Amino acid sequence: SGVKLAIPFEGKDVPSRASEFAHPDTIIGLSVLAYRYEGLRYKDFGEIIQTLRSSLEKETGPFKQRKSNQRYEEWVKEAGGSILRRVLHHDLEGADSLSYVRSGDVFREAEEDTKEVVSLRFLKPSNQLPMEKLY
Repeated sequence: SGVKLAIPFEGKDVPSRASEFAHPDTIIGLSVLAYRYEGLRYKDFGEIIQTLRSSLEKETGPFKQRKSNQRYEEWVKEAGGSILRRVLHHDLEGADSLSYVRSGDVFREAEEDTKEVVSLRFLKPSNQLPMEKLY
């Protein structure tokens, strides 16, 4: 089963009857404590990102205004990071090139040691480097 809660089981999907863990409030509290002490596992993190990406694709409207994208950007901001923006840049020789923009500055590529991450729209869970940076 895909349920990720802190419950002692007698069998598959059957919590112990005499256990204080059978009460829903206790289950929620212990699950929160487990995540608080152990942290979010990388596998669980990947599932969260995949769920956000799926929601983003189902939602309509401009990407920036979609609820999934707003939630992702809020999480990144609260973690002290920022989102890289991709723009088409027209240079002096007349050639177009793809650049990244952050705070109005144009630069060619993201530095690995910064807290700048790609937007949810361009994030691919199969790409290890951006996923590890987010995690």
